[in-house]
Amino acid sequence: MALLQEQGREDRQLARYLLGDMSDDEVEHIDERSIAEDGVAWRLRGIEDELVDAYVTGELRGEALQRFKWFYLASERRREKVRFAQSFLRAANRQAAEVAEQRLRRVTPRVWGATVAAVLTLMGSGALVQQNVHLWNELQRTQAASAALDHRAQELERQLAAQRSITARMAHDLAQARVSLAEILNRANHQR
Repeated sequence: MALLQEQGREDRQLARYLLGDMSDDEVEHIDERSIAEDGVAWRLRGIEDELVDAYVTGELRGEALQRFKWFYLASERRREKVRFAQSFLRAANRQAAEVAEQRLRRVTPRVWGATVAAVLTLMGSGALVQQNVHLWNELQRTQAASAALDHRAQELERQLAAQRSITARMAHDLAQARVSLAEILNRANHQR
């Protein structure tokens, strides 16, 4: 699970969730959080995309690969997502191969070096595109985490405001109780 070792603790937990490597209580906890917290839902989608990409490109290995095949692919919706990713990768590879083939047909022995350079550039571009997709997913996860933190900060501010309101009300009630007590003591002193 080398892919998962590069991720943070919570992301690894979400990956375990997607791979069916959790107790029922843990699954229920993640289910609830993914519904209640937008940030968790966004991160869950990002981790799922990464797992699918790693599977399609052959980067998923060992236990993670076995769990992916056994658990993740048990769902028709998820199998469709994998099929889409595979067809997208095949189309991209086919397009790259067609471009390379067209260039090779036009090549004369004098420009062979330029063609090889172009093919290598095309392959490098593919790697850059893949890295760009990875960075985009990373940005999405970071933005989701930021949104989750903002949401948490707002919730804490609401709780603090509520606590302050309760404290102010209690201070007011205490002041009134002191006034009432003073009046009672005053009346008691006058009646003596």
